[in-house]
Amino acid sequence: KKMANKRRGLFLAFVGSKQQSGSMLLLALLPMLCAAWTLPASPVPNPIEGETCMRTVRRYAALTKLDGPPPRHPPDHLLSEFTMGGLAARSDFFVDDTLKGQGTHYKFDRSSIDNLISQASRALKMHDRPSPRQKPNVQYVLRALHKHNWSGLHVLVYGSMEPWHEALLLSAGARHVTVVEYNKLTYDHPNITTIQPSQLHLEIPDGGYDAVVSFSSFDHDGLGRYGDPIDPNADLRAMGLVSCMLRKGGSFFLTVPVGPDALVWNLHRRYGTARLPLLLQGWDVAWTEGWDVDRLTAKADPRHSYEPVLVLRHALDSGRQGQSQAHDEL
Repeated sequence: KKMANKRRGLFLAFVGSKQQSGSMLLLALLPMLCAAWTLPASPVPNPIEGETCMRTVRRYAALTKLDGPPPRHPPDHLLSEFTMGGLAARSDFFVDDTLKGQGTHYKFDRSSIDNLISQASRALKMHDRPSPRQKPNVQYVLRALHKHNWSGLHVLVYGSMEPWHEALLLSAGARHVTVVEYNKLTYDHPNITTIQPSQLHLEIPDGGYDAVVSFSSFDHDGLGRYGDPIDPNADLRAMGLVSCMLRKGGSFFLTVPVGPDALVWNLHRRYGTARLPLLLQGWDVAWTEGWDVDRLTAKADPRHSYEPVLVLRHALDSGRQGQSQAHDEL
């Protein structure tokens, strides 16, 4: 554990110097009041086994957007990987958020963001009194963010089309929010920095980010919907990247669709007894918001997502041997 933490520190110091120069066991996941969950092994092997932090960061920095609109169907030669050999049910719900391959540029001026921060402050104060029209997934996020102490933290946010989550974090006391997104963003606010994947390795603060947030983002990675390159395991690689970016003792707030394993091309993935253990490999679930164990295996339309908040910490930080290859490198 000490050597692994030392190596993680060396990696972050290296980056900083560059800147300057189907299982029933899963049903036993413990609720929020318990110390951590115990995850069983997935019935499929981890396809990114052996990827190190340095390799993961370099791969992410080299990502290029799709040349043109996303494909309407998963490539035949990758279909088995996308469905884990048929363990994930396949269906189609095609979405093109690339403007037919032209790319998008989301712009919010200072006045708009200040207004969002005011709205976010009110929403957090009302976290325990949701309006009848407020969706459950939104309620889970508000309750989870309200419980955490964000004061003075530098937070990394994955994926954004409008700075609502950034506004929530700033209104909750975060010092600064850095946003990484495939498409171009212009968020005119002194406490928000927007970057693209090729710039992420240039923006890592000394010691890593204090916290990381990914709400409804990683389940889309690798499906091309937002112009991202096609990759059956982009979601798992993204989790490895967070492991490299997060400082020791930091928290990672994650939401993805939970339910029987499914691939809805190219809307999103849904995470069940096969994919969820792979996604959380190398992490401890410290606590949750909105978790309902019955939803893990309950039949439901895969297009309508149930997304509880999972609050994760490095497995190494809690004194147990981490399984992530990123941790092995660090």
